Amino acid sequence: MKNLYFFKRMVFMILALVSFFLATSSVEAQTFKRGVLIEEATGTWCVHCALGAWSMDSLEHRLGDKAVVIAWHGPSGYPDPMIIEDGQGDTLLQSFGISSFPNALTNRYWAGGFGDLSNKGSFYVHEGVVEQEARKAPLVDYRIVNATYSPVTRRIDFDIDITPLDLTKMKTEDTTQYVTVAVVTEDGISEQQANTSNHGGYPNGYIDFIHNNVARKAIGKVMGDKTTLGLSSPSATWPKRIHYGYFHSSAWEASKLKVKTFVTAISHKTKTPQRHEVMEAEQTGYITALPQTAADMVYVFPMLKSFEDVELEKPIKIVFGKGGNVANVKLEFTVDGGTTWETIVASTTQSPYTWTFDPQALSGKTVKIRASNAAQASTNGVSEEFDMQTIIMPAINVVAPMINEVLDAGMSYNIIWNSTKTNGQKTIELSIDNGTTWSEIGKVDAEESSFSWTVPNEDSKTCLIRVTDASTPPVSGTSDVFEIKKAVVGPKAAFKTLTLSNVSNGNIPFSTAAKFSWTTENGTVPGTYYLQMSTDKSTWDDIVSAPQGASQVDWTTPDATEGFMPTVYFRITTMSTEAGETFTTGTSISIGNDAAVKNNGGTPTAFRLLSNYPNPFASTTNISFDVPEHSFVTLVVRNELGQEVARLVNGNLEAGNYTADFDASKLPVGFYSYTLESEGTKLTGKMSVVR
Repeated sequence: MKNLYFFKRMVFMILALVSFFLATSSVEAQTFKRGVLIEEATGTWCVHCALGAWSMDSLEHRLGDKAVVIAWHGPSGYPDPMIIEDGQGDTLLQSFGISSFPNALTNRYWAGGFGDLSNKGSFYVHEGVVEQEARKAPLVDYRIVNATYSPVTRRIDFDIDITPLDLTKMKTEDTTQYVTVAVVTEDGISEQQANTSNHGGYPNGYIDFIHNNVARKAIGKVMGDKTTLGLSSPSATWPKRIHYGYFHSSAWEASKLKVKTFVTAISHKTKTPQRHEVMEAEQTGYITALPQTAADMVYVFPMLKSFEDVELEKPIKIVFGKGGNVANVKLEFTVDGGTTWETIVASTTQSPYTWTFDPQALSGKTVKIRASNAAQASTNGVSEEFDMQTIIMPAINVVAPMINEVLDAGMSYNIIWNSTKTNGQKTIELSIDNGTTWSEIGKVDAEESSFSWTVPNEDSKTCLIRVTDASTPPVSGTSDVFEIKKAVVGPKAAFKTLTLSNVSNGNIPFSTAAKFSWTTENGTVPGTYYLQMSTDKSTWDDIVSAPQGASQVDWTTPDATEGFMPTVYFRITTMSTEAGETFTTGTSISIGNDAAVKNNGGTPTAFRLLSNYPNPFASTTNISFDVPEHSFVTLVVRNELGQEVARLVNGNLEAGNYTADFDASKLPVGFYSYTLESEGTKLTGKMSVVR
């Protein structure tokens, strides 16, 4: 029965030690470290225990320092590791909450036989289960600091630092206990191991065996040294530090000893721990490699979660730890990968340190934080980089009045704005001197986005509206520049007459210098004056401008390339349709040589183009065409390459039989075409110039 009992104890379990990462509303997840803590329950007397030992060696071979292994397969003559006591009646076995065997949290996988490290171990811990455990996210940072060893006294000393990582996943009360357990293990113990021939062809009986990771002694309490993290306290400081010290036996080889330590979160409502998924582990190298005096060191990471909903522009808590003789710490940050660093604080001992940063300066940036010995900058630690999200800052955008909008005094007007992340009462102000001085014109509740306003009797082209939210600090938005037009007392100024010089019999030639003149009534019309021309009184084009108060302006008529314009109208207007006046001449004139295009009368019934006469010709010819009704007509002459050489008509014609004179005396001999077009109808003729 005893052998059966011990056979059942041939189990191992993965308790967890996995990557942790920060995951908040303001940063991307960052992975800091990963490890796996294995306990294997085997012994030299069990014929199946070699199988488990090789499994652990294989795992350690693959994961290296990322695997924290505590093995239970000690040689004969050693105390049973599972019942190592701390003098208080508790055993190391109890610290894992195990009361009977087998009790395992993962499975071993046999890949066709018993193997060893020479062939990388074909018998190994099931990788899928290990990887599944390794992807869990611990909630604490856990590390060994200030580790020292004295070969004279055989004294091992070290501290354990514990820091919460993601407070939103932890209890707000301080009842959760974080329990640390430390164990001294020994490697390289040569002792025969019981074996069965079922395992890879090895013979029955005992085989030569090197035992590693054998638990020798628990440092402190095997049920763990307990601490709470003070999560509900606004003044909680981290890391929490626990000190351990131990004199090892002179019979043990120091060069084969390691210290392995782990933490679990439990609630000790009973003596048996109730394990949660908060697990971490750390181990030293062989203690003979530890310094006799604690080395100076600094480590750092940003604490980015709190119990409330965290907004990115709120302060970040920076947690740092230090070791050796480091007293004060300097904190810096970089947004360019470490090329340049900006100081957060030059010297502090406060951890966590509350960093109130400029949200606009860090919005969308990738950030790292560095902590260094304030007295010796070369001793430092750098956090993992984290990406700040693009920050949506509180803002108010005034959308009305719009730029250059003109408001008449006395009118009722709605000031309109939209706002982001503001929730206070809004104050509306007016400036008529481009922001030099402001006067309050009203207040509205937080949820309002408009204000009905009666425009005052002012006269200014540099007006602004400002809307301010009653937040801390205040948030304001300012409109574009607009104009207020003072109310006019009495008759409004207006244009009265408009004339054009050098017009004879309703016609003015091409390329003629002329002058527009106008008069006003009731004073000066405000605004810039624009002279415009149209062929149909519908579409108007600017042709020349004059300043406010002017009474005339020079203008040169178009050249002959524009073609004869039989009907054109002119008007004078101001730039502002709200405040200005428009005056249009009642009669039309023609531009160009009207004698070259004659209306011979008649009432044609169709749009028709007749052959030119004479044809061929040496210098001049006449082109006849009929226009049945008032319409816009063009008559264009082109050379053999299709290039326009003359535009004889370009404007509105009344109904009639027309003759247009074409002078080709300056054109080379050759063939030419002429096209008559009106309202989408094209008619074409051909002619030749000879000498």
